[in-house]
Amino acid sequence: MHRVLVVANETCPCPAPLEEVHDRAVAHEQHEVRIIAPALNSRVRHYLSDVDGAVAAARGRLEGALEFLRSEGVEAAGSIGDSDPFVTVADTGAVPA
Repeated sequence: MHRVLVVANETCPCPAPLEEVHDRAVAHEQHEVRIIAPALNSRVRHYLSDVDGAVAAARGRLEGALEFLRSEGVEAAGSIGDSDPFVTVADTGAVPA
């Protein structure tokens, strides 16, 4: 099984990296693509528990990336993650915490 993990930060939508993910996924008959969109937030908004805007922006990045990959025939799944991309990746279990 070939696995690809994408952390969709504020630079997405990002056609070039998503095309690379597509190429890697289709090169392997069995593949799993997982996209994590961190809910990026300012420290002040995080402290005040004002996360609605960050979650909405992350949802938009996630949906855009999934839509692109699925339109290219790549099965992909994803979720919204912690505001800290390192915590988000650790939460996936892809790397040791």
